[in-house]
Amino acid sequence: MGYDDGAGDFTFAASLDKAVEIGMMTRASADCILQKQYALHRGDLVDLSVSALTTPLADGSATLAESLAKKGVFTWEEGRAQGLIGGGQESYVHSSLRNVSAPIPEQSASSGAVSRVTKTYALPSGSVSADVITVDTSAPGVSVRAAMVNQKLGASAPFSSIVSASSADVIVNANFFAAYSGQDKFPVGHVMADGTFLHGVSGLTSFGFTGSGAVYVGRPAVFFYVRGGRNSWACYEMNSKTQGSDLSVVYTPAFGGSVPIKIDGTAATVAGGVITDVRAVTAGETVAIPANGYVMVFGNDFTSTSWYRVPAVGTSVTLTPGLTDSDASGFPMEEITAMVSGGPRLVENGAICTTLEPGFQEARFTSAVTSRTALGKLADGKLVIVSTGSASIQQLRELMLQLGCVEAVNLDGGGSTALAYQGKLIRSPGRELTTTLQIFTH
Repeated sequence: MGYDDGAGDFTFAASLDKAVEIGMMTRASADCILQKQYALHRGDLVDLSVSALTTPLADGSATLAESLAKKGVFTWEEGRAQGLIGGGQESYVHSSLRNVSAPIPEQSASSGAVSRVTKTYALPSGSVSADVITVDTSAPGVSVRAAMVNQKLGASAPFSSIVSASSADVIVNANFFAAYSGQDKFPVGHVMADGTFLHGVSGLTSFGFTGSGAVYVGRPAVFFYVRGGRNSWACYEMNSKTQGSDLSVVYTPAFGGSVPIKIDGTAATVAGGVITDVRAVTAGETVAIPANGYVMVFGNDFTSTSWYRVPAVGTSVTLTPGLTDSDASGFPMEEITAMVSGGPRLVENGAICTTLEPGFQEARFTSAVTSRTALGKLADGKLVIVSTGSASIQQLRELMLQLGCVEAVNLDGGGSTALAYQGKLIRSPGRELTTTLQIFTH
């Protein structure tokens, strides 16, 4: 598959951890093999082979099956007929974890506003064992916080380190992110921490939390408005890797010390709440991001519109996130202090949601059985956090509905599935993480 132990891509002693990291098998399955609790049968080896064939190569150029078809080992038609090409990645699940016949004994723990139940749930599409944590986010002393490692985009750390550095009662993995070798580990969707956006790219279902404990669920279309004097500039995204001639993006210190320019346009620098520099830029340049400010990058097509006004050096400005007029999710942006995003949506308005957002239509997000994480909102406003070592998206939909959720969304899973409760690691991920959601009760 193109991984080289000699080059440090992996070690044979930790090869199962590598398989979890690249989505070839679930964390729970790797643990079954490592702990030698169950035998490996011929069917497991077949399933492992299918998983390997549908997994991308190290360089991301193709899956193993596609590379073999290119070499003529079998035809593309044969690969498609066997579901090895075009059907998405299959994540191996150990045979002992499928079709669980004996439910695990229910275990419960509670610390007032936060309770945890571990049990097997009977669902229409098959039983699922899961940890379910319910949080009364409006209870006195309870707070919800989204966090990124060092509050910087692209930074990552072992989950155990994240847990050790936090006094949170509950910590769970949050946004999907570019997780594989050579990728920048940027999150997918909105991330707001302590009332400040670290990443703002609309389009995915988000959970937003206010300082008073209210929970909002929707797809908020957020603009980042820079206002000064009689003028204002609407930045469509924050700290996005994407730049375009008709786009406007604002870059803060969370992005790093500078921003590479990918398009011809205009860059306006703000430091200490004052516009300090405005100049034309071309693709290939780099603009420094002040530690006490931000940079706005406008494409030439954006600056040629009738509503655009050239920023004036010396103008005092403010940066405030706000919803576009077309948004109907009702997020009170001035009150939101934490936000994370995921997909696909599982439950909407009290009913199972089968709509798949763009980018979440591959088998690993739908039919594959793998470790998963989900957030839900109950009718009384409480937050539900679910972590399971083995489930399909349909099973997760059914589980969230059975738990009484009126809204629910799938978060990152597979090798990213992580859960800590009262300082103890309940489910450890197979890779370093970037974004987590943390619950505090003090």
